[in-house]
Amino acid sequence: MPATQLVQLDDGLWTVAAPLKALGLAIGTRMTIVRLESGELWLHSPIRPTGAVRKAIDALGPVRYIVAPNLFHHLFAGEAAAAWPEAALYGPPGLAKKRKDLVFAGFLEPDKPGPWAPELEEIPLAGTLLRETMFLHPKSRTLITSDLAANCMHATDWFTRLYIKASRVGERFGLSLTLRACYRDKPRARASIEALLTKDFDRVIVAHGDVLERDGRAEVARAFDWLLKA
Repeated sequence: MPATQLVQLDDGLWTVAAPLKALGLAIGTRMTIVRLESGELWLHSPIRPTGAVRKAIDALGPVRYIVAPNLFHHLFAGEAAAAWPEAALYGPPGLAKKRKDLVFAGFLEPDKPGPWAPELEEIPLAGTLLRETMFLHPKSRTLITSDLAANCMHATDWFTRLYIKASRVGERFGLSLTLRACYRDKPRARASIEALLTKDFDRVIVAHGDVLERDGRAEVARAFDWLLKA
């Protein structure tokens, strides 16, 4: 799917997918866009804001917030901030040290909701190297994530296909062996997933692979069975 095509998933909720290579792997990526009640836009895990992408987003409303949700999904945060200079950039606290070129308006911190609350609820994913914050969009019962899991990853090149097979990503919602290795503090991570499973969501948006349109909570529980029963 070209990176110029916004897909509307629900009222006030869109995604746009884009090709992306990382370490030679064609894993793709996805940005999520939420229109808040004010009419302003919240961008999650920004992709490169090409002319067509920017035009399509600007047609939805003014961009107010740009969110880099973890320590890895920040590649185009600077370009997005330059494209929408009036927007406020947020990210995990550790990202400021990693990306000294970025100017943050604030950080994603537990027990300190961002200015988009209560329309978006922050759910920290603790105990991992990702330092990810997930977001619940109650209006559409959608969980917005980047690297919680992947879903039905597809690839045309042999190297990426080999990675998908070797890392056991598979053809359904789940964690690769690479992602599992990021869970260093399992008790804290387990508590995060248990807290997540108390939330009311059905759809799960991921950065890599397809959007999971239904049965999201059950699929998260199944995908994390290895952690929950550890």
